[in-house]
Amino acid sequence: MQSLYNFLENISPNDWEFFAQDFLAEIYGFTPMCGPSVGPDLGKDLIVFRNGKTYIVTCKHSVNENKSIGISDDFDFSDRIESHGTDGIICFYFANISSSLQKKIDQLRVHGREIIVFDKNEIVSNFINMSYFTLTKYGYKFNFSIYPNTDNEVEPLLCMICNNKNIIHSTNITSSGGFLYIENGTLHFIYGCKQCYDAFIKSIKTMDILPFIEMWQAFFATNTIIFRQLADEYVSDYGLTFSPDFEANWSRFVSHAGQRNMPNSFDPLKGLV
Repeated sequence: MQSLYNFLENISPNDWEFFAQDFLAEIYGFTPMCGPSVGPDLGKDLIVFRNGKTYIVTCKHSVNENKSIGISDDFDFSDRIESHGTDGIICFYFANISSSLQKKIDQLRVHGREIIVFDKNEIVSNFINMSYFTLTKYGYKFNFSIYPNTDNEVEPLLCMICNNKNIIHSTNITSSGGFLYIENGTLHFIYGCKQCYDAFIKSIKTMDILPFIEMWQAFFATNTIIFRQLADEYVSDYGLTFSPDFEANWSRFVSHAGQRNMPNSFDPLKGLV
């Protein structure tokens, strides 16, 4: 498995500043006002805005996991806040901070300085909420077979039609999904192999072509939410009723997909047909 720490470690110092900008915007809603600069920047990596306040962001990236950020690495917080006319400072570190720097930060906070610290553990804990496209921009590679659990750790989800293939196994993920179909004014949801579903649809002689959700798409929480909204809209717009087993099938599908949760995509359901 590609360790999240290894991924962050391999981001270059220059890209780390852009990653900080994306992270703060996506996870905490900070709006960039002044982006990262190349060369001397007077201690300013970028400036962001949120809730009526501006913050200077100082970014430090260390490839030595045993090294903490200390006073010699980052200092003069008060002077930098004043020189740039901001309300506070955000420390964005791929490292832990030393006890001496923590004491300095605590002292400044007592005197009214607003200092927000993101260390690598805080960043990793929010990883699941970042955009798929943002992470791939910085080189993250998703591997369906091992993220976040191995096949042996994932509870199987058998195709509802053939009752044989485990559709959440890494070898079957890209050939499986969840499907809607209409029969006698009732909207049904089933999950299984695409091949099995195609044969099933032909067997019940329905001509309705409805959206489906790929198994891998269901690993993104945003996708499952939007797909369920589509189902609700079909029922409302076409005067349908849900099948008696709709909720049970949907809940089972989503809960099993949750074993392989991935960061939310900003482009949900792009592959719907």
